[in-house]
Amino acid sequence: MQWQRISSWLLFVFVLSKVKVKVMVSANQVPGSWHQVVPLEDPVDTKYGPVLGVSASFPPGSGLVGIHAYLGIPYARPPIGDLRFMPPITPTHRHEAIRADRFPPECPQRFPPEVTLPEAEAGKTFPHFRLRVLRHVRDAARDQDEDCLYLNIFVPDPASGRVPDGGYPVLVFLSGDDFEWSPSRIHDVSPLASFGNVIVVLPNFRIGRLGFLRLERSSRREEVSNLGLLDLIAVLHWVQENIHVFRGHRGKVTLLGHGIAAASYVNFLALSPTVRPNLDYSMSRKHQTPANGTREVWHEHGKCDTWADV
Repeated sequence: MQWQRISSWLLFVFVLSKVKVKVMVSANQVPGSWHQVVPLEDPVDTKYGPVLGVSASFPPGSGLVGIHAYLGIPYARPPIGDLRFMPPITPTHRHEAIRADRFPPECPQRFPPEVTLPEAEAGKTFPHFRLRVLRHVRDAARDQDEDCLYLNIFVPDPASGRVPDGGYPVLVFLSGDDFEWSPSRIHDVSPLASFGNVIVVLPNFRIGRLGFLRLERSSRREEVSNLGLLDLIAVLHWVQENIHVFRGHRGKVTLLGHGIAAASYVNFLALSPTVRPNLDYSMSRKHQTPANGTREVWHEHGKCDTWADV
């Protein structure tokens, strides 16, 4: 049984590694892999109010079943005004349904100045491939706003008849290209939700100065740092409170990150006594550059005493 779970995860990881990075279509804010999009009529009642998502299908011949997507659900109050440089606060309850059909703005991000230079000049600092990737990522992050603490949820279509007993396993995917730039929408994780028969949660969180600047506060206010990590703790708390209404299993939550998210966010959160009781499994993906070239390395972090039951 243990090896079946391990094999399932290896297949899961392989599929994720093959998911192509796409820039979302700015005109209608939907992933490039979607074929048809239809608004859902029945809202999902979360603890903080109802949300209305969309039903999306994939191109014929893809072998993927459709999904339900809920884009731009607030998991905290906007961190603006008096709440800037403050820990995330529980969102206010709304009686009217939120139309969750568009990706939210990215949190403010700062890209290296070389991405705006001619390629011949910028290539002196960055390899050409890395420069093309950075420009691709920058284009995906043009829509930015400090009001950015939202998450996106991708759920396999329940009409497919594949809902597991107890609910879908949940994968919280953290984008992590850099501490100063890392737009979540470059990752089209909807095929992963369909193929893996899991719920994928894709959150925005503060990075750069707004997320990791250390501030010296007056004696009247407690000093708080690493706000980006606190945002992610708020994401996981929201998942524990609400994922069951999306047919998710609160006891099967996996945290997955790549790049900076693997090196820092996932590891720090997996060790946090606040997060660990609610986290069933964590995985990280990073690049290593040995003498024979770059390769991907995956690390799995199960609970200390047993493999996660995913």
